[in-house]
Amino acid sequence: MKTAFYWWMEEQDPSQWEAAHLTSENILDSLIQKLMIFIKTGNLPHYFIPAVNLLPISAFQRFRLLTNVTLASKTWLRKIRKPTVTINSAQGANFSIEYKRQDLQTKA
Repeated sequence: MKTAFYWWMEEQDPSQWEAAHLTSENILDSLIQKLMIFIKTGNLPHYFIPAVNLLPISAFQRFRLLTNVTLASKTWLRKIRKPTVTINSAQGANFSIEYKRQDLQTKA
């Protein structure tokens, strides 16, 4: 994941980090899409030694990895969209703390 992140960062325009419309969800989704491309092609070059492929795996293994990343990414994105924390006490009573997502908006 770290290597995919390095390659993803190479493609990012530095001015986008100042954009008001940029959200955590957009950033994570973009990174996941880049990771999926590496997995689909079966080629994730080492960041410092690009001739070395870090994903020399079979088509079946790529399919399993794509499935796992897809399922995990849905969970990650769901947590970003609606973060909820549940705390259970030792007595068995349930307490739920809900944090509502606030969209970033520029103030005029």
